[in-house]
Amino acid sequence: MSNVKVVKLITGDEIIGKVIKGQGVIIERPASVFASVNAQGQQQVGISNALSLSTDKKLVIKNEHVLYMYTPTTKLAEAYIANISPLATATTPPLKL
Repeated sequence: MSNVKVVKLITGDEIIGKVIKGQGVIIERPASVFASVNAQGQQQVGISNALSLSTDKKLVIKNEHVLYMYTPTTKLAEAYIANISPLATATTPPLKL
């Protein structure tokens, strides 16, 4: 999990995945991170496959499109790992903050 990072893009999107630096930022098995509020008013974080309509497993982002990167909390990293696992199902519950 040491290479799992969240990348904040200039569009405001946040992508989580295993980051490899090279010509730009390469993210293996990228997932979008988004916040929402449930019916009880609690903030939650959701994770969805960023390449769900693609056969690609890596996303290449130009350096100039990256605002910053950070290491996710253990909870978020674990939720990401569970979500990208081949055994993960659509019923993986959202992460509550």
